Amino acid sequence: MNKKHLYEIDFMRFFFIIGVLAIHTIGIVKKQFDPTSLTYQIFGGLHASFHFTRTSFMFVSGLVLFFSLSRRPVSLLKFWRKRFWLIGIPYLAWNLVYLMLHGQSPLTLTFYQQLGPHLLHGDLGYLYYVLVTMQLYLIIPPLFKWLQHNQRYHRVILYSSFWCQILITLLIKFVIPHLDTSHWPYLLSHYGVFVGTYQFYFIAGAITCLNYQELTEWLDSHGPKLIHLLWIAVPAIWLYYYYDRFILHLGDIASKSVHQPLFVLYACLFILIILYLGRRWAAHRLEPHWRWFSKWVALGAQLSFGIYLAQPIAITGFKWFLANTHLSTLALILITPIALLVIYGLSFGIAYLCYQTPYLAYCIGRPKKILKTRSSSCLNSAQPCKNNSYNQQPKHE
Repeated sequence: MNKKHLYEIDFMRFFFIIGVLAIHTIGIVKKQFDPTSLTYQIFGGLHASFHFTRTSFMFVSGLVLFFSLSRRPVSLLKFWRKRFWLIGIPYLAWNLVYLMLHGQSPLTLTFYQQLGPHLLHGDLGYLYYVLVTMQLYLIIPPLFKWLQHNQRYHRVILYSSFWCQILITLLIKFVIPHLDTSHWPYLLSHYGVFVGTYQFYFIAGAITCLNYQELTEWLDSHGPKLIHLLWIAVPAIWLYYYYDRFILHLGDIASKSVHQPLFVLYACLFILIILYLGRRWAAHRLEPHWRWFSKWVALGAQLSFGIYLAQPIAITGFKWFLANTHLSTLALILITPIALLVIYGLSFGIAYLCYQTPYLAYCIGRPKKILKTRSSSCLNSAQPCKNNSYNQQPKHE
C-alpha cells in the first residue's frame, strides 16, 4: 500500500466512536424502564443493533497497525517501547481517574490496594479495550511478518479465521456458560478482555491492509448493494435478540452480546459499509459544501481515543441526572438522542482540553511534540494533519 494517509479510516473512527457512545447512552436509558415492559424490549433490540462498534474498532486496529508497519518497519523492541509508552500512560492515568469517580480517595491506602488488581484486569470504565490492545501489540510484529511471507494464502487464512471466529462464538454462547471457569486463567474465564476472542477482526484488518487496492476496487462497485442489505440485517438482529430473550430465555446481556455467530456477519457488513461510505466522503472531502463536516471528521478522528477514555466522566454525570429526576417514559425516549449529543460533546471537550495541554496530552496518547505540529492545522483545514500516520495511539471499541 503506497498511500500516505487513509482518509476513509478517519471517517470510520469518527463514526464508530459515536456508535460506541450511542451503545452506552441507550444502555443507561434502558435501565430506567421496567424490564418486563414493551419499551424495555424495544430499547433492547435497538441496543443490540448498535453492537457492531467494538468488533469494528478491532478491525480498524488491525488495519491501522499493519498500515503503520508497512510504511515504517521497525525493530520489535522499538515497536513495543513506543506503543506501550503511548498506551501505558493513558491506561494508568485513567485507572486513577475512574477509581476517584467510584468515590475512592487517592489519600487512602485502600485506593492503591485496589489500583493493582484493576490495572491487571482492565475492569474499570471501558479500559478492557486498552488491555486487549496491549495484548495485540505483543503479537502484531510476528503476525505482520507471517502474513507478509504468506501473501498467496491470504484467502485461506481469512476464511479459516472467520470459521474459527464462528466456532469461538458458539463455544461462548452454548458451552462456556455451563462450565465451571472459576479455576481458569483470567483471560480465558473473562474472554471479553482476551485478544484471541477477537482474532478474526484483527486478521481481517491486517489482510485488508495488505490487499487494500483489490478489496477497495470490489467495495467501490458493490457498496450500494451492501447498503441495501441493511434493510435485512438490522431487523434480523432485532429478531435475533428477541429469539435469545424469549425462545432461548437468555438474559439481556447475553442476548445482545457480540460473541454470537450472527453478530460476526453483522459486524462484517457494517465494516464494509462504513469503509465504503468513508471512501465516498474522502473523494469529496475538500469540496466547499463538505469542508465543515471534514473538519469535524479530521479532529474527531484525532481525538477518538481521548473521547473513548473520557466518556465515563460524562456518563457518570448523566447517571446522576437520571437518579435525581423522575422522567416519564416518553421523556426518557425523547431525551436519549439529546443525551448522546451531550455525552459526546462533554467527552470531546475533555479530550480536546487534554489534546491542547502539554503533559495532559500524554493521557490521551498524544505526546507534546505531536500536539505542536497538529493542533492548529487540524482545526483550520479540512484535511487531517499530514504527519498523522496512525502510529500514535491505539484504537478502541
